[in-house]
Amino acid sequence: MNKAAILLTVGLIAVATFAPGALEYLPSSMQSNVASADNLAAEMPSWVMDSFQQWKSKYNKAYNNADIELFRMAIYYSNWAYIESENARQSEYVLAPNQFMDLMQEEWISLYLSRPPESYTRPVNMADDEEYVIVNGNVDWENEGKVGPVLNQGQCGSCWAFSATETVQSYYGIKSGTVPQLSEQQLVDCSTSYGNEGCNGGWPSYGLEYVKDNGQATASEYPYKGRDQTCKQQGGSYTINNVVTSSGCSTLVENINEQPTSVCVDATNWSFYSSGVFSNCAKNINHAVLAIGYDASGNWILRNSWGQSWGDGGNINLKTGDTCAVCQVLANVN
Repeated sequence: MNKAAILLTVGLIAVATFAPGALEYLPSSMQSNVASADNLAAEMPSWVMDSFQQWKSKYNKAYNNADIELFRMAIYYSNWAYIESENARQSEYVLAPNQFMDLMQEEWISLYLSRPPESYTRPVNMADDEEYVIVNGNVDWENEGKVGPVLNQGQCGSCWAFSATETVQSYYGIKSGTVPQLSEQQLVDCSTSYGNEGCNGGWPSYGLEYVKDNGQATASEYPYKGRDQTCKQQGGSYTINNVVTSSGCSTLVENINEQPTSVCVDATNWSFYSSGVFSNCAKNINHAVLAIGYDASGNWILRNSWGQSWGDGGNINLKTGDTCAVCQVLANVN
């Protein structure tokens, strides 16, 4: 596909598939020239190419040919415009360019989020009083040294395995004083009989049930590959006695007071989060993370699995209450 065809394709699909709101964040002159690929290319600001090249170098990005690179650069510019517009619109949180800048919204969702299996029955509506949080002080298990390092699940819908594994790791960190590094890949490969679907999604509680019945291997014994494999080793030496599932914001506070807790969320709009207290989300669960604390205002501190270059060092702060459905599906262990 030549340059003109690539850019024309970008323009025609932009409204549906760029960042939320997409084309409206481009200059009006570019919007009016969407049907003209040459004009669209010519009107792209001169700084975009240099910025895009710097971004490619930072994140080790490479493309198969020049046409694909032009396609990705147009997406990069649209995402940049969206970030600037969103930051100008509000002041509670900051969005910033990161490793996802060359992905269309639907691409990013398909690669990094996943719909969990339908077999799990979860509460749909919580009592009104469960939407609110009353806290006394703050808790941060990362500062206490009871949370493992920020990891990167890659392009595998294994967030549920990371959330479950991090829950077990922190449980052992509090119990023994040392946070072990356990195997997410083992849960991806070996817990399908519990209802999980590997890189296509799962529930943290199902992964934890596997650990309760079989134990869990260390990451060095069963390293992460970021893809579905046949099960190579059942179980391991790290065991738990019980898996406790629950819901409710007051329950989440109680859980966090005791230990980091697995939570499920709607992360549809998280792609460019950088800092601040985030609240721009619905409640359609498509991701799992670890709740590692809350601040004095009751805002949640969550550990993600998209690497340290994402978010606030790999974490995100969510507004107090059931923001992004964070209080609806909880799981911890003892």
